[in-house]
Amino acid sequence: MYCFRVPFRMSDQSMLGITHREYELLNRHGTRVWLSSTDPEQPLSDATSLVIRGEGFANAAEASGEGEVWRDVISRALARLHLAADFGDRRPPAA
Repeated sequence: MYCFRVPFRMSDQSMLGITHREYELLNRHGTRVWLSSTDPEQPLSDATSLVIRGEGFANAAEASGEGEVWRDVISRALARLHLAADFGDRRPPAA
């Protein structure tokens, strides 16, 4: 089984109002996708460093592709709510 992990940051002024430590986005046919804080003890409502996680994929290409899809889904959802999120797209490339 393969998985994906897509980290992102939110500003202190635009945090989520979810009091749970993780929020399940999909759980179907052995595939699970969820949103969580990078600190497993921190609820999403207090977190600025978050991660979209997915597991249960048949191969690395499928996991990678689904990671990109879910990144776009979360990005659009946050934009519609006028919440800022930084997925690291504008960072300089690593040397």
